[in-house]
Amino acid sequence: RGRGAMSSTPFFRTPGARIALDRRNGSGRVAVFFAGRGECGREAQGDFGGAFAEAHGLNAILVQPAKPTWYQPPGLGPLMAALARALKGFHHVTFAGFGMGAYGAMAAAQHAAADHVVAVRPVATLDARHAPVSKGQARDRARLGGDIAPLLTHRAARYSVLCANGGDARHAARLYLPPDRTVHLDPALLAPEAALRLAPGTLLTLLAGAKAEALSA
Repeated sequence: RGRGAMSSTPFFRTPGARIALDRRNGSGRVAVFFAGRGECGREAQGDFGGAFAEAHGLNAILVQPAKPTWYQPPGLGPLMAALARALKGFHHVTFAGFGMGAYGAMAAAQHAAADHVVAVRPVATLDARHAPVSKGQARDRARLGGDIAPLLTHRAARYSVLCANGGDARHAARLYLPPDRTVHLDPALLAPEAALRLAPGTLLTLLAGAKAEALSA
């Protein structure tokens, strides 16, 4: 088979979300991409990692909520159970996401062992009293009936985090990431039209397991 060839995609359905496994090589490495706020839906929406993984022959798992529920309980438990089934057979796992997806990646890393978390412009709160939020995020908070749960436990072996501005930095500060396991990426690596809004070469480097120090701010 060609580089992007694969068998039919298995789906691991869970209430309010879909999880798709795209196995494109025989290695034990996989990147798990968590959909951001604008990529939710019952059908595949946008490219939050799937097309990038296909183009580079990477194993990928795509986690896509039907609505922007911000990976909150009670849906998080069944989602993590389905994700655990999808992860069987992989020995090196990277969780990755942008915005809401970055929050989802770090929330998942509280419950499942991950080797690496790539979080681009992570959101830690929907409460404007704590950090800047968009109008859409404020509406999500009202719909959810409160703020998203704080992320205080960080089990992943390492974290690569990109903050674009001071507002992002305020969100990141509320995550209390372990400094000895966290690298802050250079904001110049942002690429608005790319998967995860990261320059493709940078994202490939991070997913390949390379150390991120050379990419740091």
